Amino acid sequence: MGDSKQPSLENLDEKMNQFSEILQKFGLEIITQFGKTTYNIKILTDKVDEFYTTMIDIKGFMPLLNRIIESQNVLESEIDLLKSLIQRANISITQEELEKISKESEKSIDENKQSIKNKFTDLIKNIEKMKDFKLLKIELETIKRNIFEVLGGHKISYEISKFITKMDNVESFSDEIKNEIKDQINFWINKL
Repeated sequence: MGDSKQPSLENLDEKMNQFSEILQKFGLEIITQFGKTTYNIKILTDKVDEFYTTMIDIKGFMPLLNRIIESQNVLESEIDLLKSLIQRANISITQEELEKISKESEKSIDENKQSIKNKFTDLIKNIEKMKDFKLLKIELETIKRNIFEVLGGHKISYEISKFITKMDNVESFSDEIKNEIKDQINFWINKL
């Protein structure tokens, strides 16, 4: 009778070990799935927060959008009014008149460009007489303003601003610096 209990205890011990392994695997699987679920919930929560922020931004743009739509409607009505006025006045511009206007505009721009080139040339001649950067900066600022008035936002205007800023860091008005300035001005003249 003692021997019959022994195998069943060993059998029971083995079955308990198997059950323990199954429980461990099950527990690890639950922990893994719980971790994945927690991670997914965090991602979804972040996306909901982003969505909420975006919705607030969109709601903030609504009054602006309404004003733009109202302005567009006003512009459309004014354009329609202009069209009807033009049709009533029977205004017709010939191709020759358009070409004449275009040529006059081109001639004016060319004259203004030449005037700017002349100012650059005069500045090159006067650099030798200059003792400091203040007069040079004033002249360059004036030319930059003229370029803007004639050509709008031309790249040379930006380059002049950069050059003036660079000159702020120069300590002396040496011949080497004067030659560098002349070279830069000649470069700008060729770019016009």
